[in-house]
Amino acid sequence: LSKKIKYGYNESIFVKGGIYVLTGLSDSAYVYYKKAYDLALKNKFKPIEARCLNGFGMINWNKGNFDEALSYFFKALNTNENLPKKKKINSSLFYNNIGLIYSEKKFYEKALTYFKVAYKLQLEDNLVKGQGMSLNNLGLCYMNLNKYNLAIDTFEKGKKITKKTNNITM
Repeated sequence: LSKKIKYGYNESIFVKGGIYVLTGLSDSAYVYYKKAYDLALKNKFKPIEARCLNGFGMINWNKGNFDEALSYFFKALNTNENLPKKKKINSSLFYNNIGLIYSEKKFYEKALTYFKVAYKLQLEDNLVKGQGMSLNNLGLCYMNLNKYNLAIDTFEKGKKITKKTNNITM
């Protein structure tokens, strides 16, 4: 089979895992992510490998295994960062997920660091819809750190972006 067909097949298995994550069927998601991950390793499809690692992180996050989730998100970030620029996924996805886990663990200062990087990357790549979510995450951290004025300003900025992009179903 051609490399494009193999990549498409691998991608479809990964997507099926993602559907199971969204529907809350973690065990099924794991089966498909594992299959996609193994194929990605075999065929050296690093972008899919990174996304599968992120998927494993999502499964663990949903189960409350925050340290395990963090480990997968960092592996996904590292895998992605070692790709040539044209094959990279925007790393804001991984930085945002890392920030969310630190936020879940109530390490708000640490979470801020990752959310700020995610937001910066979204600005650089003009990922406007993601910017609203990042600003919301930043605002929540500021609020939990009792930096209320900063939280309000950040929420207001995020609100403008989400209205502009019609991304109000976060």
